[in-house]
Amino acid sequence: MNISGYILEEDLKTTNGANCRWGFAVRDGQKFFIKELLSPVYPTDEVELSREVRDRKRNSCNQFALRQAMLYKAINDCSDGTLVHISEFFRFGSHYYITMPAIESLPEELLYSGAFVAEDRYRTSRLLIFSIGRLHRAGLIHGDLKMSNVLLTRSPGRNITARIIDFEDCYWTSESPKPGDSIRADQRYMAPETFRLMMGEEERLTQAIDVFSLGLMIHEILTGNFPKYDSQYDYPFEAVLSGSPLMILKNRLPDPFDILLPRMLAAEPGSRITLAEAEKYFPDNGPYRNGAEIDGKNLFFRAGNL
Repeated sequence: MNISGYILEEDLKTTNGANCRWGFAVRDGQKFFIKELLSPVYPTDEVELSREVRDRKRNSCNQFALRQAMLYKAINDCSDGTLVHISEFFRFGSHYYITMPAIESLPEELLYSGAFVAEDRYRTSRLLIFSIGRLHRAGLIHGDLKMSNVLLTRSPGRNITARIIDFEDCYWTSESPKPGDSIRADQRYMAPETFRLMMGEEERLTQAIDVFSLGLMIHEILTGNFPKYDSQYDYPFEAVLSGSPLMILKNRLPDPFDILLPRMLAAEPGSRITLAEAEKYFPDNGPYRNGAEIDGKNLFFRAGNL
C-alpha cells in the first residue's frame, strides 16, 4: 500500500486498544516508522454529511492539524538527536500520519542483562535527564514516559545509548488536562497526581509528572527494577497515594542519582526536583575513569539478585 509515497512493508497494526495504527514503510530507499492516527477523522467529499456538519468537522480537524504541526516542530527544534525527529506530519485521505526514521534498537532484555554495563546505565540515565530537560525548557510535557518509549541503541562509538519516541501525548504546559479529559498513561509509570486527575479531582498536571515517571525509569535502568513498595499495591503511584514510601535502593545507585532519585520521586509534585536543577549535578566528563566502577559501587546485577 502506498501512503503519500511511503510504501508499507506490511499492513499497519495496533496494540492494546491504542488510538493509532503503526508499521514500517520505505520511501526513496529509506526505512521509516509510520503511525496512522485513528482520531480525528477528516470528512472527505465521499462521506455523506450535511455541508454544515462537514464544515464543522473539517474546521476541527484543521485546528488539530495546525496544533500538531506546531507541536512537532517544537519537539524537533529542541532535539539533540535523542528525541527522535518527526520526519513528516500529513493527512492522507481521512487520516493523519506521522513518520520518523526507523531506529534499529537493541533487544529489550538488555535492560536486565549484565551486558548493559554500569557505564552504559549511567550514561543512558544522564542522557534521559538532559533530553527530557530540553523538552521541558521548550515548555512541553512528554506525558507518557515509560521504558517502552525509550529505544536502546548503539552510538557510532559502539556505546549503548537511548532514543526517545512517541510524542502523541505530548502537550504544552498551558494545556494541562482537566477532569473528564481523556488521558493516556501507563499505570506502571504514572505520577500520583495524574491518577487524582483521572478520578475527577482538581489537579493541574505539570512537568513534574515527567520527573516522577523518569525517576522510576532511571531506577529501573540503574538497578533493573522499580523501587520496592508494599506488596498490597500494584503500582508505585498507589503506594505513594496511600502514604506508603517507595524504598529506593540507594546502595545500588551511583552519585549523584542516590541524591536525585528521592527528589524525583517525591509524593507531591511541588517537592520534586526539576530537570534543570538535576542537570547541575553532572560534571561534563562524568564520574568514569578508564572504565572504573562508579564510586566503588558495582551496578552489575542479575534478575535473581534483585
